Amino acid sequence: MDTAFLLGWKDTLESRSDLLCLHKNKKVDIHFVYNNNDFLISFNHGVIELNQSINHDPDLSIETTNQIIDELISGKTKLTSVPNELARITGKYKDVLFFEAILYLSSS
Repeated sequence: MDTAFLLGWKDTLESRSDLLCLHKNKKVDIHFVYNNNDFLISFNHGVIELNQSINHDPDLSIETTNQIIDELISGKTKLTSVPNELARITGKYKDVLFFEAILYLSSS
């Protein structure tokens, strides 16, 4: 996944006023690790930030391959349907479901 792809997804999500109600009252940090790369998506009360690092543990951590990350961000694959042998997901289930809904709905 390249930065342009991720920035495009972020811009699309921010332009969707119908999805604002899903994340305007949320504070969730999501950390992705794939193919020795990592990035962070922070949802902070309606503001979406892309960061390189944070000073605390993320609420949700996803370790997988670049292909799976691309499929998740594009909404082709649901986070809860990724087999355990292809991804390591740690965090609260409510955060998994929140991010899965954001990914899916932002792609439609």
